[in-house]
Amino acid sequence: MLYLLRRQILLAALTLVGTWACRERSPELTAQQTLGDCRLIAHDAGETEICQQPERVVALSMHMLDLLLALEQQPIGYAPIDPLTIERFDQPEQQIPYLGDYVTGQLVNAGSRSEPSLETLVRLRPDVILGETGFHQKAYSQLAQIAPTLLFGGALRDQWQRSLLPIAKALNRPEQADQVITAHRQRLAKTRVALAEVVRTLPRCLLLGIRDLKQPIQIRTGSDFAGGLLQDVGFTLVAPSIAVRAAGEMTVSLEAIPQLASDWVIVQAWSTDTSNSPLKTVRRQWQQSPVLQAMAASRAGRVYFVDYQLWSISRGPMAAGLVLQQLEVLLLS
Repeated sequence: MLYLLRRQILLAALTLVGTWACRERSPELTAQQTLGDCRLIAHDAGETEICQQPERVVALSMHMLDLLLALEQQPIGYAPIDPLTIERFDQPEQQIPYLGDYVTGQLVNAGSRSEPSLETLVRLRPDVILGETGFHQKAYSQLAQIAPTLLFGGALRDQWQRSLLPIAKALNRPEQADQVITAHRQRLAKTRVALAEVVRTLPRCLLLGIRDLKQPIQIRTGSDFAGGLLQDVGFTLVAPSIAVRAAGEMTVSLEAIPQLASDWVIVQAWSTDTSNSPLKTVRRQWQQSPVLQAMAASRAGRVYFVDYQLWSISRGPMAAGLVLQQLEVLLLS
């Protein structure tokens, strides 16, 4: 009964917000805005009109938070990967991995990436909601009733650059997008110089995503965020000629890994429970596997374990800078 009541209240609120939004955007009330202060933003769910200077922005994923912070826009709400019991991120540097150091205020917890809280979003009354196509397409109509909502993909190589430009336009910060992309290219050039000798002598990299060695192992290629960065630096990514694709991922068995000739290996350790770092677990499993320990890269001490959240979830310019920095530390130390 309580659930039904809350649902009825939420639907009523959404209807009210939708009616208010339609009234606010009627030709009579917005004719002057349309001429000067509005932008039509193309995104994966269509085209959305954003007017004036958005101040109250909600990021429904770590990826969107990355893009906002790169544009120096502080959000008012954030939906992390996993649902958390806290109402707000009052200590973001401790509560938000990697990006929390760049958050200057207290963000409201807006649910989780896969299930954002519509009730919380209604209360926040944002000017703009930013989400990811793969996670928020089904809820788009409801989100768009709350506030103008923009959806973008972000998993593919350099996709964040294509998303950053319309987001910056929506936030009325187009010049900053160009500055962010230029800074990224300069940082990439710096890493190329720093790792030039490593690229020359150890060019072949095997990039893996591992949750548990008992399960199929993901092979990451140059088409995704981290693989694209490695290729941009100059490395060649090793991949099998024949692999099984499951849920959009290229996967192989543990026994097939030693057959992939590589000079070094990066293991992105991940878990469905992001509250506990899987790095120690995956490293221990790797070290206890006779098959993997027989690999040339293992014998040479050139297997590096990194956090999947940074290397494959954030996927923006902030993460790119941190990944390149970590890559230099790993390969030059």
